Amino acid sequence: MGIEGLHPSTGWKSYSKALKWQAIHAYLSGDYSLNEVIVTNGISSTSVLIKWIIKYNHGQNDGKAQAKEGSIQ
Repeated sequence: MGIEGLHPSTGWKSYSKALKWQAIHAYLSGDYSLNEVIVTNGISSTSVLIKWIIKYNHGQNDGKAQAKEGSIQ
């Protein structure tokens, strides 16, 4: 990122639902670390991904990794 990383943010970055699902599943598969997932998918920080994972896990049924319809926005 270099010098561009020092510029102030111009606002919230939005992400598609498809990207959120892809990132969550990539991390939960155990094949990728939080940092690998955010860098690969252009996510602004690990805290953003962690929030998505918490929302995803909140929708679990019977301990299975299934989110409720529309629980990730």
